[in-house]
Amino acid sequence: MAGRGEKTYFRQDNGKPISSEDIYQMVILYNYQKMPITRIARKFCIKPIQVRLLIGKRAIGGCCG
Repeated sequence: MAGRGEKTYFRQDNGKPISSEDIYQMVILYNYQKMPITRIARKFCIKPIQVRLLIGKRAIGGCCG
């Protein structure tokens, strides 16, 4: 999940951390299903800016191998 220097984001509805599976699902929804960032943010109960950061880090960092 959160490695060295990486920030952990928490859901606003229940306080649980966003897992790597959640991030992977966000990337899939955004890249392949063309879901808007605001809708993804509502689905995972986090802020849209956090979704942008998570998707950007995953896309640049080389996603799941």
